[in-house]
Amino acid sequence: AHHYYLNRIGFGLLYTFTFGIFGVGYIVDWCRFPILLKRYNKSKEIGHTSHKHLDDAYLLWFPLGFLGFHHFYLNRPVWGLLYMFTFGLLGIGWLIDLCRMWKLVENCNKEIDERVHLTRNNRSVANPNYIQGQYYGNMPTTTVGGHVPVSYGQFGPCPPGYSNPNPGIYPTQQNGYGAVHGMNEQPPPYEAASIPTKGH
Repeated sequence: AHHYYLNRIGFGLLYTFTFGIFGVGYIVDWCRFPILLKRYNKSKEIGHTSHKHLDDAYLLWFPLGFLGFHHFYLNRPVWGLLYMFTFGLLGIGWLIDLCRMWKLVENCNKEIDERVHLTRNNRSVANPNYIQGQYYGNMPTTTVGGHVPVSYGQFGPCPPGYSNPNPGIYPTQQNGYGAVHGMNEQPPPYEAASIPTKGH
C-alpha cells in the first residue's frame, strides 16, 4: 500500500503478489522509507522521472535476482529472460551482478538521458511542411514603439503588399482603439510608365 501511495505502481503490484518480496522488501522499506518519500516529493516538483535507483535494483536482485527481476527493472529484458530460464546463469551471473550493479544502474540512466535528449531535439526540428507566411502557434501580444498593441495570433498568409520581417507571423487587423492607420489598406495598383513615342 505504501508503494501505491508513492505512485510506484510496479513495486506495489510486485509487493502485492509476493507478500512484500517475501518479507525482505517490507523490512528494507522500514529503513529507506524517508528516502522514498523524499524521492517522491522531488519528482512532483521537477516532474516525473524514469531514472533507476541502486537501492531498488539491489532489492530486486535479492531474492528475485535468480529470475532476472533486476534486469527487467533496468530495461534489459533479454538478460532478464536469460536469467529467468537459467536461474541467473546457474547463480554465476547473479553473484557477478552483486559487484557490478552500480554500473548497470549508471548505464541505464545514461541511456534514459540520451533518449530524452534525442526526443527534445526531434521536437525542435523545423517543420518540413512549413509555409512562409503561415503562423503555427500563439505569440504573445507586444507593442510597437511602446504604444500600439499588436497581436500575432492570427492564422493565414500575410496581407498583400506588406513585408514581414518575421516570416510566419504578422499583425492582425486592429479595430477601434489602437488601430494602426493604413495598416490593412490595399496598396494602389501598379501602373507602368508610358513610353514616349517619336515626335512627342
